Amino acid sequence: MDEFWSTLLATIIGAAFAGAFTVLIFTRESRQACQARLDDALSGIVLAIPTRVRELDEYQRHLDEVEAGGSPEAADIDRLAPGPYELGVRLEAARMVARGEDAKTLGEVASAFYSIVSLHPKAQRARLSQLPELMRKWRHGELGKQPWSTFTRFAFDVDRRAGFSAPPPWDPINRTVTKLPTPKRPGRRERE
Repeated sequence: MDEFWSTLLATIIGAAFAGAFTVLIFTRESRQACQARLDDALSGIVLAIPTRVRELDEYQRHLDEVEAGGSPEAADIDRLAPGPYELGVRLEAARMVARGEDAKTLGEVASAFYSIVSLHPKAQRARLSQLPELMRKWRHGELGKQPWSTFTRFAFDVDRRAGFSAPPPWDPINRTVTKLPTPKRPGRRERE
């Protein structure tokens, strides 16, 4: 009987170890699959930026033509600035697959992106070129333990340079911003 119990105990211990090992492997594989989906979604965002830049360049050429008065057709067409549709959709798709700290960081990437799209086309183009580099640094762990803070500072810097006040700290997602009044320059009469 002692041999039976020792064999049973060894079998139970072996099954417990096998079960724990299986759960560990499954958790690791699941985490790696989630990270791979997030990396694919982030790559899609980065690869969509050149399309956005081309749209901005085309719109800027239109603005330059209208300003120069060279094309009567251009002046007749009141074109809207290109919307950030493709990039915005890709960003929201990435936010759907992100989990934990990655989701928090991606929320701040969204804040930075939505701050950028409120800028003039030339300024958007310049700032959009900085976003992929920051995203790469985030994914490679170069931004430290709180990578979202880098994107928050980036968004605040964009807003400040554009003349917008920062969103209130209790409402970081909605990016409620207010245009700051520009100081009036003295006229010729006031200077004399």
